[in-house]
Amino acid sequence: MVVRNEAVTTGLIGITLGTFGLAQAWSFPIFVRGVPQEGFMPLLIGGALLITGVSLLVGGLVRGQLTTTVSSAAPRTTLYLMCLVVVYVLLLQIVGFLLSTWILCTGTIRAWRRYGWPAALLYGGIISLLLHLCFSAWMKMPLPRPFWA
Repeated sequence: MVVRNEAVTTGLIGITLGTFGLAQAWSFPIFVRGVPQEGFMPLLIGGALLITGVSLLVGGLVRGQLTTTVSSAAPRTTLYLMCLVVVYVLLLQIVGFLLSTWILCTGTIRAWRRYGWPAALLYGGIISLLLHLCFSAWMKMPLPRPFWA
């Protein structure tokens, strides 16, 4: 399937969403006495979206590629990832943050089809542990716990 340059389109969307996220972040307190507050996550996400959007836009314009070929598996992969996020949201309150995030990360890494199951399980575990440490230890945010804890 041939589509217009998705890097430019995605970059513009990322810039728009990132700018909106940053604008929303400034309406909340970011830090109080060194502890991240409500505006911290929108600031991080908005900044990441803005930086990613700019890099995609610049990369797409520098390449000058007007069209690109998309794999026929792309719609199936997109549907799979959307279902994976729904499962993540449903599992979050049941099995807690750590296990549900590990499932989400492992499934997402497997969707890229570059890694086998052992590597996807390992990388998913490392990412979920780092996110857990970031949110619970550094940001002191209460995270969903499994029903058995």
